[in-house]
Amino acid sequence: MVSYDNFLGSIDGKVGSVEAYPEVKIAVLEKIANTYPKYKDECERQIFFVDFNADR
Repeated sequence: MVSYDNFLGSIDGKVGSVEAYPEVKIAVLEKIANTYPKYKDECERQIFFVDFNADR
């Protein structure tokens, strides 16, 4: 339904891609959680781990 994987592939190796990845992933997970409430808990779980790993 989205071209998320294609987008990530298109930025791979480019300047700023490492910094952009967590922001893009979180934005996608938030959109999924808002669109499909039954997946909200899983999206929040994944957001926690993205945030946790981004701080390292």
